[in-house]
Amino acid sequence: MKYKILAGLIASCVATGAYAQTSVTLYGVIDISMNYTTNQDAAGNHVFSLGDSNSSAGAGDGGEGALS
Repeated sequence: MKYKILAGLIASCVATGAYAQTSVTLYGVIDISMNYTTNQDAAGNHVFSLGDSNSSAGAGDGGEGALS
């Protein structure tokens, strides 16, 4: 029984290796802002906020056509 499981694991590892890419290129623009505002009063009031603006990302496969 253990040999069948081991053989299955080895076969699945060999089969997935055929789909590996030689190179992958990641590209994009990230625009993130962080804002911390405090009034320095006795109550300790403050505001902390995070924001983003039109971020984009993508991936390329080095011209091999596998990611299309």
